[in-house]
Amino acid sequence: MNYKVKVTIDGRGYTLSTENNDGYIETVAEYVDSQISQIEAALHTSAVDSATMAAMNIADSYFHEREATQNIQRQLKEALDERAKLNREISDLKMEIFRLSQKK
Repeated sequence: MNYKVKVTIDGRGYTLSTENNDGYIETVAEYVDSQISQIEAALHTSAVDSATMAAMNIADSYFHEREATQNIQRQLKEALDERAKLNREISDLKMEIFRLSQKK
């Protein structure tokens, strides 16, 4: 189901079509608006320049988070691989114990 959501970013109104609920989109729009406003206030830049710098900041954050997520995924895979290795060792040791107990 598509929702139509009206948001305001940098004083301009936009109607967005989304599959997400309107609260989510409003939160995203507020975040983008705040990023642009902070840059405009700090640097006194034009709307286009502020939006471009905000987009760069948001993209930078995204790439850092993506890299962190990839590192966590890699660590998880390594931990799962180690767990599988240890499970094989446990199984081998159980077989060895069983074999030795049968020799008695």
